Amino acid sequence: MDGESGFQVVGDAPVRYERHVSPIMAPFVGALVDAVRLAPGEAVLDVGCGTGFAAREAARRVGADGRVEGVDLNSGMLAVAAEQAPEVGWSQASAEALPFEDGEFDVVLCQQSAQFFADLDAALAEAARVTRRGGRFGATVWASLEGSPFFVAQRLAIEAIAGAEAARSFDAAFACPARVLVSAVRRAGFSGLESRDVTAEVRLPRLDSFAPLQLAALPWGRAVADAGPTAPAAYADMLADLLNPYVGADQSVLIPFASTLVTGTR
Repeated sequence: MDGESGFQVVGDAPVRYERHVSPIMAPFVGALVDAVRLAPGEAVLDVGCGTGFAAREAARRVGADGRVEGVDLNSGMLAVAAEQAPEVGWSQASAEALPFEDGEFDVVLCQQSAQFFADLDAALAEAARVTRRGGRFGATVWASLEGSPFFVAQRLAIEAIAGAEAARSFDAAFACPARVLVSAVRRAGFSGLESRDVTAEVRLPRLDSFAPLQLAALPWGRAVADAGPTAPAAYADMLADLLNPYVGADQSVLIPFASTLVTGTR
């Protein structure tokens, strides 16, 4: 999940991303991999792979006779990915210039990465180029902000603690609505397109511990940290207040998230 313009993380953020973003991503990774109907022995590419959530699930599905490659610009993300799944091939490269031959893959995935590509059309054209004829494509992006109350609250808290510019950087995660993604996938040469929203309830740990760690895994978390030594705790307190209706007796949070899933055939 790393594009030249919208998602750059440094330091220990990739480790935090693997640990604290994975609960939110998990149901949508499963939905994406289900949708492209992976079979044992297939070759799969995960573009903008981050720490490898989708690539690892794909590797489980295609088995020892299959092949999975992950591509990302961020070396820190790739280092964590390689530790988690050495059986996957990991490459540092731009989505707009994939280091693979034409038609090399049966399936290409973009899991929560398309909204961060510097040039969406160029990236999807590359995805089509490396997909064999008759191969499949699948992508997820976050659906409208309102479909994910956690993100609504997160944006409000970021703006309150770190200001409007930090909140605008957060908006990049929602910069590729379904109509934009579907149109770009069609222009790239995929057909038989299907688009649907997937909603899943996700259980998160208590917010006083989880919220600052999850935020620190993301680019806009730096702005909150830079707002002062008490800012992360103030952010967590505000998030807890805003999300109080979703907090259970054990202080865990059960809350819906919504993602758009787009598939097509080469």
